Amino acid sequence: MIVTLAEAQAFIGITADATDTEIVTPLIEAAQAAMEKRAGRHIEAASVTEILNGPGAYALYLKEPAETLTSFTISDVAGTVSDVLVEGCVLTKKRGTSAWVSGRRNISVTYAAGFATVPDDLSLACLVQVGKLYSERGLIQTGANVLSAQKIETWSQNFLTHKGLDPLVEEVVKQYACERL
Repeated sequence: MIVTLAEAQAFIGITADATDTEIVTPLIEAAQAAMEKRAGRHIEAASVTEILNGPGAYALYLKEPAETLTSFTISDVAGTVSDVLVEGCVLTKKRGTSAWVSGRRNISVTYAAGFATVPDDLSLACLVQVGKLYSERGLIQTGANVLSAQKIETWSQNFLTHKGLDPLVEEVVKQYACERL
């Protein structure tokens, strides 16, 4: 988890008892999952393996940014990692090497994704999201949507909304979103 139980409890302002531990730990996991879904990438360091179609070109596009390339195979033959430049979501074969071989699901790539050290703004954003989820825990536990109201002078409208990421959390996470081509 990108924040500890103790950090979350301190941020929310609750003591560390068994009941709160049972409540807060799943909220941390839910907050992190929502942030990773929005960013389209792992936040915490993880090993990722993808099976990709060979493009027949020098650039191969990953689903999320790679910190380092661990290994790759092309049609079950191990490749040379030093022949590849890692630039975010793109693996580029170096000059003087052959292009990625064209084919369907013929390339397997394993790489380190996420952050070895989670940036402070993402950790704080996770705490804010946990705080939001904790304050809405009665609604979460019942699975209810939130009834929202909008009123302008004499006109009003009530509607059900799904509460997602806190707007401040959304702004922080957006900065780390994986850019897709």
